[in-house]
Amino acid sequence: MLKRDKNFEAVKGIAKGIGRLFIPTELAKFSHHEKGYAYFQEFVPGNDSDIRIFLTGNKCVGLKRFVRENDFRASGSGVRAYERELIDERCVRVAFDTAKKLGLQTAAFDFIFQDGEPRIIEVSYSSVPGPFYHNCHGYWDSDIVWHPGKVTPEYYMIEAFIEQIRNKKGL
Repeated sequence: MLKRDKNFEAVKGIAKGIGRLFIPTELAKFSHHEKGYAYFQEFVPGNDSDIRIFLTGNKCVGLKRFVRENDFRASGSGVRAYERELIDERCVRVAFDTAKKLGLQTAAFDFIFQDGEPRIIEVSYSSVPGPFYHNCHGYWDSDIVWHPGKVTPEYYMIEAFIEQIRNKKGL
């Protein structure tokens, strides 16, 4: 981060990271330590970015995350773009279809492209909504209809929860 940004915010980010060694975040407090296995993933060359789709209920937002210089990982690079035309809507459709098949109410999907086709490389159940997504220029609904405007995925989570309660009570 400091190598890329070279400013006070980068120094502050490093200090926060060191602080998390001693004072864990709320998410870290509830997460378990994973051990006892190895995870291997095929390397797919030629991707300069990935697509992150954050879905909750019947709405989702998307952004493009670019890889670091001399690296292949987009996650954590801090280099993002939020324009709708940069998000392949096939990713949106796959995210909604996959969430429905798996019975997921909220999830974040990371996509790369292999032979021109979108491929899910990660599904996260604990992606935190908030400022990371607030720069998105709108959202898609489950019919893949685009709705331009300010986005607040944390409110979409509340709406989806209320809708779930209404459906169970038959309201």
